[in-house]
Amino acid sequence: MKQSISFIASLLMAITILIATPLSGFAANVPASPLNNNIINDVFAEGDSSDDEFNIAGETRSDGHYYWKITSKSIVSHPYGSWRNGPSGKGRSDLSLTNSQGYNYTVSNTISGSYTSIATISSSLGVTIGKSETHSVGYKVTVPKGKRYQIIFRPQFDRYKVVESEFYKIDGYSRKTGKTKTCYVKVFSNWDYDWKQL
Repeated sequence: MKQSISFIASLLMAITILIATPLSGFAANVPASPLNNNIINDVFAEGDSSDDEFNIAGETRSDGHYYWKITSKSIVSHPYGSWRNGPSGKGRSDLSLTNSQGYNYTVSNTISGSYTSIATISSSLGVTIGKSETHSVGYKVTVPKGKRYQIIFRPQFDRYKVVESEFYKIDGYSRKTGKTKTCYVKVFSNWDYDWKQL
């Protein structure tokens, strides 16, 4: 009888100890979450529209930064340069302007306005800006008998309007800041020819 009472007392004591032991004692071997884990509420900034904009599964995230990008370019006009004098002659004869005559056949593409860099604009338009380039000529006019003519020529340009917009990029997504830069680039198109009587 004494043995039964002793057994029951031991059993009750064991149950009491189990009940009193905190559950955390059994979780000592469970690894704790890292302190710098990407919690979704920490990822989203004010103004973000939806969870779908982010890849939450371990994506490497970069710090936010600003950058400029060309968002528009179009030809807005076809201006001319100044007239240049070519060869002159008396008729009746044919008067020609050719590459071999040594007149001023050089032209430079120019830029004006606000822009990030000439290299960026040049690359986008596929042209060189600010460097003199020689372009071929070819024109002929018949001079009447007793008259003296001179060939004149001038460059014609395509005038581009180029707009750059500023973006802010963070976590792989970009949005416009509202800031823009606009420049105009004159790109040689062809020669315009005429003649004048002397």
